[in-house]
Amino acid sequence: MFRLFSVLLLSLVLVLPVEAQSGKKEKQKPVQSTAFNELVKKDRDFSALANKKGVKAAFLETLADSGVIFRPKPINGIAWYELNEGIPGKLKWEPAMGELSAAGDLGFTTGPFIFDPDSSHGEKQKPTWGQYLTIWKKNSLGDWKVFLYYGSKVPEQPVKKTKVKRFDKTPRLVRPNPEESVVDSLLAIERSLSDTLTDSGYMTKLNASLHPEAQLYRDRFYPRTAKNPKDAITNFKGFMSVRPVAGLSSASKDLAYVFGNMVLKEGRFAAIDHYQYVRVWKRDSKGTWRILVDLVNLR
Repeated sequence: MFRLFSVLLLSLVLVLPVEAQSGKKEKQKPVQSTAFNELVKKDRDFSALANKKGVKAAFLETLADSGVIFRPKPINGIAWYELNEGIPGKLKWEPAMGELSAAGDLGFTTGPFIFDPDSSHGEKQKPTWGQYLTIWKKNSLGDWKVFLYYGSKVPEQPVKKTKVKRFDKTPRLVRPNPEESVVDSLLAIERSLSDTLTDSGYMTKLNASLHPEAQLYRDRFYPRTAKNPKDAITNFKGFMSVRPVAGLSSASKDLAYVFGNMVLKEGRFAAIDHYQYVRVWKRDSKGTWRILVDLVNLR
């Protein structure tokens, strides 16, 4: 009987959690943190795949059926790569920042990239450096797929692995209206950025919508932030017409993106420049939509 009791006691000790034996409570990673790390790994896996098999193979394997790339206008990525080889070469990127929806179904990654063209059969070409923005969404099987890819070119810069920063960890305190169409709401907000009355109206409205940590990407300029926008904002001096084309929202209605085009005019009718843009939006703790990334390039 004593022997049986000893065996039972030993079995109970063996199945007790480690923290109960040591007196220390083991910390568990938040679900969102784990999901965000998964997204970062997927982003790095894409870069590794592009280096191993080539850019075309990496995109064909990772793009969603409706995934969008810009050549230079927005186009279905799979359809484009099935018909075009693209420029052969090595692509390397490293995520530096990103964000994930509360539902864990929509996220994005952004950081520096370098593309080194293959010059083995011709004249040596210089590498291209830039900032990339990749929108990821989980499909019905739970796999992360690229729904949108865009980037801006910058002068030479290092592309090295670093700790990836979350844009905004503020918990979603405001419950969205279940009847709300997020995309329709954001398309309306985007259109409201247009200004045909004053040549600085667009910049004023854009500044008011930026998240404090917002990133501003423009061709030929290093990334700017909402705290120090400089030429990323001031180079849009004129009357701006914003024309959103499409967008997508997370199931939790707290993270979304919109892409479209803009026309900068000297007056109400004379067009100066045409632009393509992508914006990533996130609700703050009060339910107000704020821009996390504003990427604008000449079309």
